[in-house]
Amino acid sequence: MTGIPPLVDIHNHLIPGVDDGARRPEEALAALEAMRAQGVGRLIATPHLDAGVTGRSDAFADRMAAVDAGWATLREIAREVPEVEIARGHEIMLDMPDVTLDDPRVRLAGGSCVLVEFPRLQVPPGSASALYRIRGEGYLPIVAHPERYVNVDVERLDLVDEWRRMGARIVVNAGSLLGGFGPGARATTLAMLQEGWVDVVGSDYHARPGRPLLLAKAYEQLAEWGGEDQARLLLSVNPGRVMDGEEPLAVPPLELRRWRRLRALFRK
Repeated sequence: MTGIPPLVDIHNHLIPGVDDGARRPEEALAALEAMRAQGVGRLIATPHLDAGVTGRSDAFADRMAAVDAGWATLREIAREVPEVEIARGHEIMLDMPDVTLDDPRVRLAGGSCVLVEFPRLQVPPGSASALYRIRGEGYLPIVAHPERYVNVDVERLDLVDEWRRMGARIVVNAGSLLGGFGPGARATTLAMLQEGWVDVVGSDYHARPGRPLLLAKAYEQLAEWGGEDQARLLLSVNPGRVMDGEEPLAVPPLELRRWRRLRALFRK
């Protein structure tokens, strides 16, 4: 797309038949074609995985066998969309604080970065400690969609601050930025952008009806707000660095004076 650099997506559910994302190869192919149409040149497919499964050898082997089969299907499908480079990883739900990460298939593109989320869109006690342990093992935890958790909002951003101080990084959903998950998630996303606490914007694309792909629109919205430098970092540079196993670069705080009144409303 004119004016937009090649985009990179590190959070989506395109591997068919393994989770609540693409159900069939046809849906996965349509999703790849949608990625290409929006200017995505690289992506990491991230099906769901429970942390508890990673420590149980039989359950882990069964899960990986299913994902491996789906990944083989996606790789074959991707031959029809050669403009999009694909890699694999997982979105790991920390249903328990300990997670085994030594298998490269669970990490983003097999590198040092790990995409994690918390169960039932609620942050449990000890979340910072769990992220700190992951960091201490030599991996970079990237927390998915914190703006959607019920105990994170514009008045309760202390958890996000604590996660970052523990060495974690943040990826928000493009849909949250554009209001697709409601005004609360949008306000929280904007508040984090204004603090400079967002490192990546991902699609969280599930290749299902009613869940549109919004990466290009998110880039355009950030640019319209005067944040084209931030858009380039959030949607191209930093996800590309994550895909290469590198730390994201710092993203400058986004000036959004027009949203100060909205934040004030959420304080009432």
